[in-house]
Amino acid sequence: MKMMQYIRRFNFEKVYNMRELGGYPIGEKSLTKWGAFLRSDCLENLKEKEIEVLCKYGVTTVIDLRFVEEATENQSPLQNYEGIICHNISLEKTNFKDLQMHTLTLGEMYLTFLTEYAFIKKVFHLLAVSAGCVLFHCSAGKDRTGVISALLLKLVGVSDFDVLADYQMTATYLAPKFETVWKNIPKEMIHLLGSTPESMQVFLSAIEKEFGTAENYLLATGVDALEISAIKAKFKITV
Repeated sequence: MKMMQYIRRFNFEKVYNMRELGGYPIGEKSLTKWGAFLRSDCLENLKEKEIEVLCKYGVTTVIDLRFVEEATENQSPLQNYEGIICHNISLEKTNFKDLQMHTLTLGEMYLTFLTEYAFIKKVFHLLAVSAGCVLFHCSAGKDRTGVISALLLKLVGVSDFDVLADYQMTATYLAPKFETVWKNIPKEMIHLLGSTPESMQVFLSAIEKEFGTAENYLLATGVDALEISAIKAKFKITV
């Protein structure tokens, strides 16, 4: 039997930040499972041959975290693609247009996501019940995707050290996109393009202070205990 080849980052032409959440240590005897969850930036520029790679990799579900207008303007080629089910779940209480983005830090923005109980509940329901590999993404794959990734990793016991490292990779991988697609972003917004560990640490520290653990936070949002158990069973393996 041919062994499945897992990939850390997918070297696609114009999708820069698609990568695995598998392979992170959980204590001394467990790891996050490869082939369970992928995180990514926008999928609008996926080529047909790249879609074939994802299908062979086992992707069966896509969760688009963008606002409806974002998803409509830049549609994913995976929408209505045979064998893949696509969902659009967007923030309900937070609208970037309403935030003072020129003065807001990334850490402060992530704190606003903490109140998005309905959004978090819907996303984690799909992470729990979807068969096969689940790919979730937003526009850059950094903020909304970053928060979901952090919660998912913390839920199964990945250390803050590795959660922050995973988040920190994003700015490096997105550099070509910032230099081309988003090169004309206003100067007062440049501070929002980074992914320094300090930004995500604000979010992790708030969860620890207010809820103790990511699991307690997810339960508070209304995520079912059985769904949490299903995610752990799907994502955590003993080695």
